[in-house]
Amino acid sequence: MSFEPPRLNKRITLSEAMGKWGWPNPPLKSNYEILLGDGCDAACLFCCAYREIGKWLPLESVKRDILREKARGTQMITFSGGEPGIYPRLAEAAAFARNSGFRLIQMVSNGLKLSDPEFAGRMAGAGLNLAKISIHGVNAATHDYLTGRKGAFEKALTAVNNLNRLGIYTSTNMALTRVNYRQLPLYVKFFHEEMALSGFCFYFSFYTGRMAADQDLQVPYSEVLPYVRHTLEYMRLRRIGIDWKVLGNFLPCLMPEYANLMMDWGAASVADTKASVRKKGGSFTSMEFMEKRKIKPASCRGCVYYSACYGVDARYCERFGTAEFRPVKEKPRAFPLRPVY
Repeated sequence: MSFEPPRLNKRITLSEAMGKWGWPNPPLKSNYEILLGDGCDAACLFCCAYREIGKWLPLESVKRDILREKARGTQMITFSGGEPGIYPRLAEAAAFARNSGFRLIQMVSNGLKLSDPEFAGRMAGAGLNLAKISIHGVNAATHDYLTGRKGAFEKALTAVNNLNRLGIYTSTNMALTRVNYRQLPLYVKFFHEEMALSGFCFYFSFYTGRMAADQDLQVPYSEVLPYVRHTLEYMRLRRIGIDWKVLGNFLPCLMPEYANLMMDWGAASVADTKASVRKKGGSFTSMEFMEKRKIKPASCRGCVYYSACYGVDARYCERFGTAEFRPVKEKPRAFPLRPVY
């Protein structure tokens, strides 16, 4: 470590957050994600953004979406991007969501802006009560390299500490690449012991955007999976509770015993998926979003997860082929960790 982690502020637990903010009882049935724009204050080497959202959504469009989703019974609003922290009217958007009756208001952020205690306090006052901070390594050398910003790791940790102090429920996202996947077990150990976190998300990178062009970052699932299994076993043994699903862009055929910990799939059918996304030009469901990126190889036929799975990243298949993806004939016993939400 090149610096001392900031003095730990007590983290709000999931049960405390549910009581404090009046969050709906689990499971979460619907989330509406608003992609506020392409703008970002980092330069991540693995960025998979299509860069097709546009600069910024007008606040009035954001408000219309919030009102429509409230009328539809949507339970959570998520602000993302790009980097939502640099959206000029983010606090106004969050306050509008709160005043419209939303109890779950989330921000997915790199933490650079939230490292400023004044900005973090302003967002808390506006109604933000759930934050995912993207941190891509256990040290500054890894995280700063991958994000292209010197000092980004220290700022991300400071952001987590600011959010802890404000009583905002906080978790981390880690985009898995060839550079950092071996850090997975140490990552959980560090953030659980040093920063008191129990919410994690490990996201296998999509091979679009900058990630598609950087073969030095690309890695096959087969190399990553042993580290994922080791990490989840560590969490089980240490009794680190899983508050939300922890595996993003993983497929149940790769680790069927961990299917209950995977997001991006799992409805009775992908057509039943409730999550939806707003970007400039209109809204689309998660299914429509994934259909642009994913394919189902012929080998998927006959898999017990076929109807509930979006398939495999098409660009990944171009790079590594489809031999890793074999149909599961019978669902195994689930790994003994259960996400609350």
